[in-house]
Amino acid sequence: MRARVFLPVFVFAVSLPLLADEEKKKDAKDDIKVDLSYLEKTWGIKCKSHRIADSPGRQGDKQVTFLLEFTKDVENLEELRAAFKVKVNMLGPVIVRDAPTSWPLWFYFFDEDNVVVYKSPPNAIEGEISGKKGDVIRVRVVHITSNDFKKILKVEARPEEKKKDKDKAKK
Repeated sequence: MRARVFLPVFVFAVSLPLLADEEKKKDAKDDIKVDLSYLEKTWGIKCKSHRIADSPGRQGDKQVTFLLEFTKDVENLEELRAAFKVKVNMLGPVIVRDAPTSWPLWFYFFDEDNVVVYKSPPNAIEGEISGKKGDVIRVRVVHITSNDFKKILKVEARPEEKKKDKDKAKK
């Protein structure tokens, strides 16, 4: 009799953590749409995958890590490396450069109405920005607040607005 009662209780107790993990995965919202076509058109960089995780250092914040592959050899390597200057120093094997006054590359995060709720240059790069076909790098954007992240449905890579473009828009 005890075995009949114990087995269902045991199975239920063992499955609870698994169910909780599934709920956490749903909360992580890995279903955001990623449009990095600018990178593909400009340098032949394709997004192989993206991952959403808790951001280090700030409770509740999120980070998005993109796994990017070079689909062709890049001709203008200096321009490419300038675009991927990182914003902050992160722990781990990353390339850290002096913080520029402006960043040539931005990641825009949009809500359901296509309103920008967050934008950031790359925060961390893992791997070598070689520009060689087949090489892969990881690019991280961190410190997206949980309130902003709940709204995000799409992320897009875009170039920095050029000063002359801003001046034209004012006229």
